[in-house]
Amino acid sequence: MLLSFAGLAVVVLAGNGSLTLTWESIRGDILILIAAILAGAAAVISKRPLQRYSPLRVMSISMVCGSVFLLPFAWPEMVAQEWTEVSFGAWLALAYNIVLAAVVAYVIYFKSIGEIGATRTAAYNALIPPMALVIAIVTLGESFTPMQALGAILVLGGVVLARFAPVKERWQGSQALPKARKTSAGEACPVARS
Repeated sequence: MLLSFAGLAVVVLAGNGSLTLTWESIRGDILILIAAILAGAAAVISKRPLQRYSPLRVMSISMVCGSVFLLPFAWPEMVAQEWTEVSFGAWLALAYNIVLAAVVAYVIYFKSIGEIGATRTAAYNALIPPMALVIAIVTLGESFTPMQALGAILVLGGVVLARFAPVKERWQGSQALPKARKTSAGEACPVARS
């Protein structure tokens, strides 16, 4: 994960072709870092509800809770918006964001947390900035700097390492399963604990 984090730093900070650390260049980066911390905490917190509820239900509750916190900040903009002036294309973009980028993506995300755990799922989140960069190059004609290429390679390397690294088994004290031994008849029999 450290390798991916270094790659993300290079992708984000080297947007103009060189590393820059001015307040103007990192103000948004700090907000994204805070968002990443909160998203990581949400992934860990959601593990327990996913043992009881479906990913769709957990995603729905997550979206409702997030909307409640967002509403005070969004309300002035919502009131000032001339809704009749919004183009059909903008409504389609909103529908895409709701259906694919929110509902489908987050149901898959929460399903992944339930299946492979929060840590391994979070490792794939590191792919978001490089993927956004590729999509921006294809759809918006943005340029791809050598530093961003280096950052993307570091991110991919970190994700591959996180994905294929051996998973350590956790010792759960008295809940650990006893090892089986073979009886004289050949069937498995749990070893009694002393």
